[in-house]
Amino acid sequence: ITLFNNILNGGLNGLLENIIFLYEECKFEKMTLEKNTMNSILKGSKFNYQRKFSSYYQLAQFVEDDYENKRFNKMKNKLNNELNEIEKEIIKNKQFISDTLDFFKKECLNVDFLLKQKYYPFIDSLIKGLETGESFEI
Repeated sequence: ITLFNNILNGGLNGLLENIIFLYEECKFEKMTLEKNTMNSILKGSKFNYQRKFSSYYQLAQFVEDDYENKRFNKMKNKLNNELNEIEKEIIKNKQFISDTLDFFKKECLNVDFLLKQKYYPFIDSLIKGLETGESFEI
């Protein structure tokens, strides 16, 4: 029974590791997307020669320019839409994790109950035989 439970728990742990890995991948994808968007703000900009923002003046110059502002807002809206999609995936993964855990808890209870129901008389008589010193054959 212990061996069976270890196999069952090992399978459950493996499944949980996969679920959590998928969840972490979504979070990582979100962070990577934000970072790539920030790095690409200057690409295609007339301020591209500055390479990166290193002062408030550069940022103010960028924000005050109408063309750059429109371009930036378009990029920001695209990023927000993509982040919303990733957030939906994260929520679905959280729900999937929760549902899976609930399912496996119920399944483990059913297995435990069925094992007890099927093997308890055998185990009980084995223990009694050992306590009284009687020989017990399988």
